Amino acid sequence: MLVLSLREGEEIELGADVKISVLDLTGGRVRVGITAPQELQVRRVKAQSAASAAKAAAAAPKDCRS
Repeated sequence: MLVLSLREGEEIELGADVKISVLDLTGGRVRVGITAPQELQVRRVKAQSAASAAKAAAAAPKDCRS
């Protein structure tokens, strides 16, 4: 994993087609803008604590097949 520190207004380019821009830094939150080709799927994945991940796994239905 590459970890970068950026300031508001700075950008990262991924290849020739994807650009990530830091739009705003306010109150411990970062707003980013992503420019990418329309055919590239961009999804937001929320972080999940280890405790809530274990709780969700325990609550998930068990597979009955052997």
